[in-house]
Amino acid sequence: MIVRGPGIASGQRVPALMEHVDIVPTLLAAAGLKTSYGIQGVSQMEVLAGRKSHVRNSALTAYIAHDRGINAKCLRTTRYKLIIFAGETYGELYDLKEDSHENSNRFEDPDYSDIRHSMVELLVHRMIQDQDPLPERRSSW
Repeated sequence: MIVRGPGIASGQRVPALMEHVDIVPTLLAAAGLKTSYGIQGVSQMEVLAGRKSHVRNSALTAYIAHDRGINAKCLRTTRYKLIIFAGETYGELYDLKEDSHENSNRFEDPDYSDIRHSMVELLVHRMIQDQDPLPERRSSW
């Protein structure tokens, strides 16, 4: 993504993890506007302004190709990438520090079982946190 505007440091490449849902809150923050309830994502302005190195510790994406029978969730951190396929017992796990081109799938590797477990747990937490908050609750029950 290329971003230019007031308050955005020029000439920088940012390795911070970002998601598509971060675009709207970032643009609203850049325009000095409040984010309305229900807008998902987090503003990346602190990163773009050069005041923070990151605001996310992970990025969650989905790949859905129903016509090909594929429904997957992917969670990426700065070090690891996990892909879980709906209805399947296999998956993909890459150590991006050791294997930046994702040639060695470590999903079944016993040496990576603790990492796989923690990444799956993080994926579950992110999926719960990222549920659409709308419609806004208007009752106390």
